[in-house]
Amino acid sequence: MVDAMADQSMPLCRQQLHQGLKRDHKLKHQGRLQFGLFLKGAGMSLEVHTLFFQRDFTRIMTSEQFNKSYSYIIRHMHGKEGKRASYTPYNCLKIILGNPPQSGVEHHGCPYKHYDEQNLSALLQALWSISTRCCNGRWY
Repeated sequence: MVDAMADQSMPLCRQQLHQGLKRDHKLKHQGRLQFGLFLKGAGMSLEVHTLFFQRDFTRIMTSEQFNKSYSYIIRHMHGKEGKRASYTPYNCLKIILGNPPQSGVEHHGCPYKHYDEQNLSALLQALWSISTRCCNGRWY
């Protein structure tokens, strides 16, 4: 469901996180927080949220490794661990003012703020080719 909606319905920063997850089968901590809280805010349940990340992460690790290293943060985001707070998705201001991605394997942040002109142009061109394939070149 997320895969089908990502290219057409997610903001550019979340599309970038989704593409990074699909390409690398993992996200660094800030990316997991930004994308995970977005999915939670969109109504994804704890169980579906865990399965969604597990599906990709276990392409490069075992289920046991995923459960040991990554399932806690998902439960924490949903208020089931730690101080049991229910966290909200990051808004644009928090993303823009937050730490920029530090390497080629980090996908969080705001592409408009944190990317140079060349990388932003390449990202927008790639998204344009996806949208023209999906929509036969028509805007709706």
